[in-house]
Amino acid sequence: MNSFFTLLARIGLVAAFLAVLYVQVVALPGFLGGDLRWNRGDGVEWIAVYVPGAIIGLACVEVVLASAWVLLGMVRRGELLTGRACRWVDAIIAATAVATFLAAAASGHLLTTGPTIRNSIGADEFRIAFLLLGAGIGFGILMLVLRRLLRRATELKAEMSEVI
Repeated sequence: MNSFFTLLARIGLVAAFLAVLYVQVVALPGFLGGDLRWNRGDGVEWIAVYVPGAIIGLACVEVVLASAWVLLGMVRRGELLTGRACRWVDAIIAATAVATFLAAAASGHLLTTGPTIRNSIGADEFRIAFLLLGAGIGFGILMLVLRRLLRRATELKAEMSEVI
């Protein structure tokens, strides 16, 4: 991989990681201390449930970004077709599964209780959770296919090494 593109990818990964970290550490906990309270009349402050769930979901995004960083370094060193790379792809798949489960739980809850808070662009929280659920499923399927391709390429490389 060209060193310019590697540098550009790493800059993008750092920027994304810092943005996710900011939202995780500063923006979301601010909801708990602010005036926003999400009580649907059942005595439960649902914002206290959703914010930690969102923080965990963002931690999953951080795992994906860190794994991509490691895999990018492996590509640069020519070590991508190894068992170590498969473990990092497995970490991406596991983080995606956890985040997708959280989005599914939020979608299910919001579907059964109905949306209450509208954001500035007019989309309600169910649409956002459902969009995240769809993105998680799509990304997870893509990662499963890519993991299978990586394993097959690793096997073929090992076979070629034996022949040579």
